[in-house]
Amino acid sequence: MPTRDKPYDARVASTLAAHHDELRRRCRRHFRRGVLQFEDIMQETMLFVMCDSRAAMITGTAALLDYFVYKFKMIMFQTLKRNRKMMTYADNQKTVQTEPDD
Repeated sequence: MPTRDKPYDARVASTLAAHHDELRRRCRRHFRRGVLQFEDIMQETMLFVMCDSRAAMITGTAALLDYFVYKFKMIMFQTLKRNRKMMTYADNQKTVQTEPDD
């Protein structure tokens, strides 16, 4: 994920800012509820795309917005996978049987 030290592309950032409402509508269609928050995934995607060298090479606005939606789905999928590995369910845990004390 991007850090504050990583440079961002000003053209990409301004394009994303200008089309923020449209991006929210388009990404909301693909969002799956669960332990994830929509705003968290949008923020991660904004940071990623603004610092991505591939996004800087995209010239058309429509192509850049499509790329953003693609990255949104990828980041959402990766976050879901990461959270599934971290979640522990009681049904999946093995318990040790102890003998009752008489």
